[in-house]
Amino acid sequence: LHEARHMNIAEYALPVFIAVVLIYGTVHKIDVFESFIKGARKGLSVALRILPYIVAMIFAVDIFSAGGGFEILSAAICTVVGSSVPTEIIPLALMRPFSGGASIGLLSALYSTAGADSYAGRVASVFMGSSETLFYTTSVYLGSVGLSKTRYIIPVALFTDICGIVCSCILVNLFF
Repeated sequence: LHEARHMNIAEYALPVFIAVVLIYGTVHKIDVFESFIKGARKGLSVALRILPYIVAMIFAVDIFSAGGGFEILSAAICTVVGSSVPTEIIPLALMRPFSGGASIGLLSALYSTAGADSYAGRVASVFMGSSETLFYTTSVYLGSVGLSKTRYIIPVALFTDICGIVCSCILVNLFF
């Protein structure tokens, strides 16, 4: 039997974008391929510039984790926040600023133990959708432009993560 196929805009986005770039380049007499090569060359130099920052960040997170730093910090935070924040998401909230992959792993484990539709699962989902791997992102972006002093970026970003946890709890309580 013939199966009805629904149009999905994502399937056409990339081919349409490529066609638009090629048409624009042709109309404006731009050598699109040469421009692409120049951009790729610059991208490679940026990648080489930020590689040390990425390696250093991954190394630091692994050392902190292997030394039990996340467990100690999680236990301390649980005693402070009490029952206002689900204790199951504390390790996730601590890992999220450091590692996207590890926080996805913690989220998956939380889903397995508490359930995706549990209060903790829903709060964790909202938090994951509204937060970023802070240290990785800042090291990559600041490293790519050669900045070594973060000034207020890290404290403000950590504060917004705390606000993200609180808002996640509030929103889950409001809507579920």
